[in-house]
Amino acid sequence: MYYIFIVIAAVLWGVDGQLRSSLYSLPPAIIVFWEHFIGFIILSIPLLLSKQAPYKKLHQGNTALLVIVVSILSGLIGTLAITAALARVHFIPLSIVFLIQKLQPIFTILSAWIVLGERPQRQFWIWSSVAIVAGYFMTFPGGQVHIDGNTPYITAAVFALIAAIAWGSSTVFSIQLLQRKSLLPATFMRFSTTTIFALATVFLFGQQSQLTQITLPQLGTLVFIACSTGMVALLIYYKGLQRVPAHISCILELAYPITGLIIDSRINHVSLAPSQYAAAVLLVYCIYKVVDTNRSHRSS
Repeated sequence: MYYIFIVIAAVLWGVDGQLRSSLYSLPPAIIVFWEHFIGFIILSIPLLLSKQAPYKKLHQGNTALLVIVVSILSGLIGTLAITAALARVHFIPLSIVFLIQKLQPIFTILSAWIVLGERPQRQFWIWSSVAIVAGYFMTFPGGQVHIDGNTPYITAAVFALIAAIAWGSSTVFSIQLLQRKSLLPATFMRFSTTTIFALATVFLFGQQSQLTQITLPQLGTLVFIACSTGMVALLIYYKGLQRVPAHISCILELAYPITGLIIDSRINHVSLAPSQYAAAVLLVYCIYKVVDTNRSHRSS
């Protein structure tokens, strides 16, 4: 039953790019702030009604540190990076952004190695290397890179990779947080803390004057994102992550790029080159092998 929560969240994230790219005129930091602030306000209602105290006993088990790390990596850096990448979808197909982002399991396993001391097997390094090569050929048809003409193209791919690193490395910390806090308080703290960091980023970039310059349609889109592919999707994902092992979750999350491919082909009428489709298939297979190798290593 809990598996379906991961799949639903992944499909919602696949739709998220279509919604988020429509906000291309707004700076990514502004989008991230409003998305998390709206989610924070909505989550406050059931939290108050349930009379739960999310910030109680934060000092136990490094809970406060986990909230900060998850908020910075997943909430701020990851969301900023994917928003910046999707703002450039007129330079790069939406599906490529999503597929590059799904290098995430590699960084999840690497972070488990660093944080938890889990030692990856030799096969992990082999399949990870092949996955990165596949990601390169998927990004650049035929492997040809023309720097002058493809700078925005490269920038979008790099932002997608940064999102993969941020979200992948935060998975371990998210699981640890959910072991210490129940679903609603954990999600609330993630959104409230990210709101603070996002606001600080807005001021750091000198964009505070644009905070109140969003239009009503843009605000409506941000509310819709929060109530579907943003805050709600994260709640659904965390619900699944409470019972589904990380190595299985990584496989189920492949519904994310698959949804992106369907949207690109059906809605955006974007077709990839044959070499890119071949590289995409290889990338998905490599991610499967990376996760399967990690699962076999853990069970042995």
